[in-house]
Amino acid sequence: WILKEAYDKDKNGNFTKKGGWHLNKLLSSKTNKGNYKSKTFFNINKTMNFVFNPLTVEDVAILNVNNKSATSKSNNTDLKKHFEKRKNELEYRIKVINPDIIIFGGTSHFFEEIWNSNRIKKTNECNYFYKLVKNKNVLCIAVYHPSHTKFVETCITEINNLITSLNL
Repeated sequence: WILKEAYDKDKNGNFTKKGGWHLNKLLSSKTNKGNYKSKTFFNINKTMNFVFNPLTVEDVAILNVNNKSATSKSNNTDLKKHFEKRKNELEYRIKVINPDIIIFGGTSHFFEEIWNSNRIKKTNECNYFYKLVKNKNVLCIAVYHPSHTKFVETCITEINNLITSLNL
Protein backbone atom coordinates (compact mmCIF):
# COMPACT_ATOMS: atom_id res chain seq x y z
CA TRP A 1 0.00 0.00 0.00
CA ILE A 2 1.18 3.50 -0.76
CA LEU A 3 -0.76 6.05 1.25
CA LYS A 4 -0.58 9.79 1.79
CA GLU A 5 0.79 10.39 5.27
CA ALA A 6 0.76 9.17 8.84
CA TYR A 7 -2.17 10.62 10.76
CA ASP A 8 -0.99 11.34 14.27
CA LYS A 9 -2.11 14.90 15.00
CA ASP A 10 -5.41 16.59 15.54
CA LYS A 11 -6.56 19.76 13.75
CA ASN A 12 -4.71 21.87 16.33
CA GLY A 13 -1.42 20.11 15.63
CA ASN A 14 -1.41 18.10 18.87
CA PHE A 15 -0.26 14.48 18.82
CA THR A 16 -3.16 12.12 19.41
CA LYS A 17 -2.03 8.49 19.23
CA LYS A 18 1.73 8.99 19.63
CA GLY A 19 2.48 6.08 17.34
CA GLY A 20 0.95 3.48 19.67
CA TRP A 21 -0.11 1.05 16.95
CA HIS A 22 1.61 -1.94 15.37
CA LEU A 23 0.90 -3.23 11.86
CA ASN A 24 0.81 -6.86 13.00
CA LYS A 25 -1.91 -6.12 15.59
CA LEU A 26 -3.92 -4.08 13.13
CA LEU A 27 -3.87 -6.79 10.48
CA SER A 28 -4.72 -9.58 12.93
CA SER A 29 -7.98 -7.87 13.95
CA LYS A 30 -10.13 -9.44 11.22
CA THR A 31 -13.66 -8.80 12.39
CA ASN A 32 -13.66 -5.41 14.07
CA LYS A 33 -11.61 -2.34 14.79
CA GLY A 34 -10.68 -3.64 18.24
CA ASN A 35 -8.75 -1.01 20.15
CA TYR A 36 -7.71 0.70 16.93
CA LYS A 37 -10.04 3.46 15.87
CA SER A 38 -8.39 3.79 12.48
CA LYS A 39 -10.81 3.58 9.58
CA THR A 40 -7.80 3.47 7.24
CA PHE A 41 -6.24 0.35 8.77
CA PHE A 42 -9.57 -1.32 9.37
CA ASN A 43 -10.36 -0.96 5.64
CA ILE A 44 -6.87 -2.12 4.61
CA ASN A 45 -7.32 -5.15 6.85
CA LYS A 46 -10.77 -5.82 5.42
CA THR A 47 -9.47 -5.54 1.85
CA MET A 48 -6.47 -7.75 2.45
CA ASN A 49 -8.47 -10.47 4.15
CA PHE A 50 -11.24 -10.40 1.53
CA VAL A 51 -8.99 -10.33 -1.52
CA PHE A 52 -5.80 -12.05 -0.40
CA ASN A 53 -6.96 -14.50 2.25
CA PRO A 54 -5.05 -15.97 4.07
CA LEU A 55 -3.05 -12.92 5.06
CA THR A 56 0.11 -12.62 7.10
CA VAL A 57 1.93 -9.47 8.15
CA GLU A 58 4.78 -10.47 5.83
CA ASP A 59 2.37 -10.01 2.90
CA VAL A 60 1.84 -6.29 3.57
CA ALA A 61 4.02 -3.19 3.44
CA ILE A 62 2.81 0.36 3.86
CA LEU A 63 4.68 3.39 2.53
CA ASN A 64 3.59 6.99 3.01
CA VAL A 65 4.35 9.76 0.53
CA ASN A 66 4.86 12.01 3.56
CA ASN A 67 6.66 10.17 6.34
CA LYS A 68 6.06 12.94 8.89
CA SER A 69 3.10 13.09 11.27
CA ALA A 70 0.13 14.93 9.80
CA THR A 71 -3.47 15.85 10.51
CA SER A 72 -6.57 14.02 9.31
CA LYS A 73 -6.98 16.26 6.25
CA SER A 74 -4.24 15.97 3.62
CA ASN A 75 -3.06 18.96 1.63
CA ASN A 76 -2.22 17.94 -1.95
CA THR A 77 0.27 20.80 -2.40
CA ASP A 78 2.18 19.70 0.71
CA LEU A 79 2.03 16.06 -0.37
CA LYS A 80 3.48 16.98 -3.76
CA LYS A 81 6.40 18.73 -2.01
CA HIS A 82 7.03 15.69 0.19
CA PHE A 83 6.82 13.42 -2.85
CA GLU A 84 9.35 15.53 -4.75
CA LYS A 85 11.76 15.31 -1.80
CA ARG A 86 11.23 11.57 -1.27
CA LYS A 87 10.54 10.12 -4.73
CA ASN A 88 13.98 8.49 -5.05
CA GLU A 89 13.70 7.01 -1.56
CA LEU A 90 10.16 5.75 -2.28
CA GLU A 91 11.26 4.14 -5.55
CA TYR A 92 14.21 2.54 -3.73
CA ARG A 93 11.89 1.13 -1.05
CA ILE A 94 9.56 -0.27 -3.71
CA LYS A 95 12.54 -2.07 -5.29
CA VAL A 96 13.65 -3.45 -1.91
CA ILE A 97 10.13 -4.65 -1.05
CA ASN A 98 9.81 -6.10 -4.58
CA PRO A 99 6.00 -6.36 -4.47
CA ASP A 100 3.70 -8.34 -6.74
CA ILE A 101 0.95 -5.76 -6.32
CA ILE A 102 0.91 -2.12 -5.22
CA ILE A 103 -2.35 -0.57 -4.08
CA PHE A 104 -2.26 3.21 -4.22
CA GLY A 105 -4.68 4.85 -1.79
CA GLY A 106 -5.20 8.20 -3.48
CA THR A 107 -1.50 8.54 -4.35
CA SER A 108 -1.06 6.97 -7.77
CA HIS A 109 -1.01 10.31 -9.59
CA PHE A 110 2.36 11.19 -8.03
CA PHE A 111 3.98 8.00 -9.31
CA GLU A 112 2.20 7.85 -12.65
CA GLU A 113 3.67 11.23 -13.54
CA ILE A 114 7.29 10.15 -13.04
CA TRP A 115 6.79 6.60 -14.32
CA ASN A 116 5.02 7.73 -17.51
CA SER A 117 2.35 5.14 -16.83
CA ASN A 118 -0.68 4.49 -18.99
CA ARG A 119 -3.62 3.89 -16.71
CA ILE A 120 -6.04 1.19 -17.77
CA LYS A 121 -9.65 1.93 -16.83
CA LYS A 122 -11.16 -1.27 -15.52
CA THR A 123 -14.12 -0.23 -13.38
CA ASN A 124 -15.71 2.86 -11.90
CA GLU A 125 -13.36 3.36 -8.97
CA CYS A 126 -10.55 0.88 -9.61
CA ASN A 127 -8.00 1.59 -12.34
CA TYR A 128 -4.64 -0.04 -12.87
CA PHE A 129 -1.32 0.10 -14.67
CA TYR A 130 1.90 -1.89 -14.62
CA LYS A 131 5.35 -0.88 -13.41
CA LEU A 132 8.50 -2.85 -14.12
CA VAL A 133 10.29 -3.56 -10.83
CA LYS A 134 13.34 -5.84 -10.84
CA ASN A 135 12.39 -7.29 -14.25
CA LYS A 136 8.87 -8.07 -13.03
CA ASN A 137 5.62 -6.41 -14.12
CA VAL A 138 4.02 -5.21 -10.90
CA LEU A 139 0.27 -4.63 -10.94
CA CYS A 140 -0.42 -1.10 -9.65
CA ILE A 141 -4.00 -0.52 -8.54
CA ALA A 142 -5.27 3.04 -8.21
CA VAL A 143 -8.19 3.44 -5.80
CA TYR A 144 -9.53 5.88 -3.25
CA HIS A 145 -7.68 6.26 0.03
CA PRO A 146 -8.91 3.54 2.45
CA SER A 147 -10.51 6.15 4.71
CA HIS A 148 -12.63 7.57 1.85
CA THR A 149 -16.36 7.07 2.30
CA LYS A 150 -16.67 5.23 -1.03
CA PHE A 151 -13.82 2.80 -0.31
CA VAL A 152 -15.82 0.05 1.40
CA GLU A 153 -18.86 0.26 -0.85
CA THR A 154 -16.92 0.12 -4.12
CA CYS A 155 -13.18 -0.41 -3.93
CA ILE A 156 -12.89 -3.67 -2.02
CA THR A 157 -15.17 -5.54 -4.43
CA GLU A 158 -13.57 -3.88 -7.45
CA ILE A 159 -10.04 -4.78 -6.29
CA ASN A 160 -11.21 -8.37 -5.84
CA ASN A 161 -12.86 -8.40 -9.27
CA LEU A 162 -9.74 -6.97 -10.89
CA ILE A 163 -7.45 -9.54 -9.25
CA THR A 164 -9.84 -12.32 -10.28
CA SER A 165 -10.20 -11.08 -13.88
CA LEU A 166 -6.39 -10.95 -14.25
CA ASN A 167 -6.08 -14.50 -12.83
CA LEU A 168 -3.78 -13.46 -10.00
